[in-house]
Order: sequence, then C-alpha cells, then structure tokens
Amino acid sequence: MPVVDYCGVRCTDDYFCTIEDGMQGNVFARSKVDRVALDYGNQASRPIVQVICGALLMGFLAWPVYRIWVFYRYGGTIWGAEVYLGVFALLGAWIIFNAFQTGWFLRLDTGRNIAKLPFSRKAQPDGLRDFVRRVEVDLGVTIQLSPEALSHGAGCLTFR
Repeated sequence: MPVVDYCGVRCTDDYFCTIEDGMQGNVFARSKVDRVALDYGNQASRPIVQVICGALLMGFLAWPVYRIWVFYRYGGTIWGAEVYLGVFALLGAWIIFNAFQTGWFLRLDTGRNIAKLPFSRKAQPDGLRDFVRRVEVDLGVTIQLSPEALSHGAGCLTFR
C-alpha cells in the first residue's frame, strides 16, 4: 500500500490524516472525501470558536490579578488557586495565538463539511510540489490549487 508523507500530513489508499509525534491525528476516509485542494491561510479548523474558548480561559486571569493587587497593596496570603488560574490564562493565550497561525494545508471537502490538514511550518514549495506529484501519481488523487494558494505564490508550484 503506497504511503505519502510530508510535514505532518499522510495520504494512503484508504485515508488522509495528520501525523504528530509518530501518532495519527485527524483521520478521514478517502472514500468520503469528494475534493482535495492545496490551500494557504488560517490553519485552525474553527478559529472563532478557538478564540472564544481562549478568551474564556484568559478570563480566569482576572481573579489572580485582583488577588495579587490586594496582596501587593494590603498584604496577605496568595493561595495556590491564584497560581493555577494563572496557568489557565497562559493556556488561553496559547490557544488564541494558535487560532491565528497561517500556513499550508490540505482542504478536504466531504460534502457535509470541510476539514483542514495543516502542514508543519517546515513545508517548502519544492517539498509541496513533490508531495502533490507523488499523491497524484502513486494514489491517483487530484489535488487542486485554491485561489488563496495561487495568490500567495503557489503559482510556482507547477505540478504537471
């Protein structure tokens, strides 16, 4: 069974998936995918939901900031809860930061929804060109270029 990997995205005869630390992430059956496109843009699947969740987690920072201000101003004790809530705020900031990351990804249209399989930051045009060529030749899958990818300079990715 031919397997084509590049920068965290794997394509086989049976499925498309992401690979992280050697483990499969999001797996999509190839039989359910209607269209595959190489795209450039926001890599988050649901960026608005991600920003809202991150903002809610960062909202937990209000209590520790208030308690530290009271401690600084009047003295007293800082409880462990303030430290733990501060960790949630850092997690929220990381989630918001990741919601705005852009890069190359495969867009899979399944008819009911659209999935994004992001390539890692190491993805280069030459490697993408080889990946697309290998997927088209070895697996018989046609990968289209989106208008966003063309406007970002994917015109240099001449696949044929």
